[in-house]
This record gives sequence, C-alpha cells and structure tokens, in this order.
Amino acid sequence: VYLIIFVLMYISGPGKYSVDYVIGRQLKNKRKL
Repeated sequence: VYLIIFVLMYISGPGKYSVDYVIGRQLKNKRKL
C-alpha cells in the first residue's frame, strides 16, 4: 500500500499536496464513522 502511495506521489510531483488532501479527507471520514 505504501509503495503505491509513494509511486503516486512520485508521479504527481507538486500535485502530491492534492493527493495528501484527498487522503486526509478519507482519514477524517473514517474517524467520523
């Protein structure tokens, strides 16, 4: 799983911030549940 995220971040480059934002939202949603 971490490997996939690392690859996505590497490909996204500067766009990794948007990816982190999406992941952060998912984590918050899981916490609410």
